[in-house]
Amino acid sequence: MTNIKELAERFSITDAMNKLHTDLLSLDGVVDVQYDLDGYLDDIFQVIIIAKYDIPVNHSYYEKYSSVKKSILSAIKKNGLKRTPDTLEDYGEHFYIVTEPAKGSENKWLPTQAAKKEKK
Repeated sequence: MTNIKELAERFSITDAMNKLHTDLLSLDGVVDVQYDLDGYLDDIFQVIIIAKYDIPVNHSYYEKYSSVKKSILSAIKKNGLKRTPDTLEDYGEHFYIVTEPAKGSENKWLPTQAAKKEKK
């Protein structure tokens, strides 16, 4: 993966990324978040989110698991992204979620014309 901060700056999505990151890390149960923006290099404007969660294994594990997953998806939507048809995958302690700009929020997640020209 390429340096996320550099890609976000290059494609003028730094503010949107920072807000998404802050919102996701504020969720109960989410302990780390990483991203893959490599698709932007090929004009595929997807934000792949790898959210690490920590849920104590006890009698309410599945209830808490469901709540954490719903909270993550809600934060993603609130930040102008939507899930792609790709499956939301769970790797044991990480959710792997492929997202793209939601209709109406493209201006936050699509590169500016200057960024597109710089890419070429």
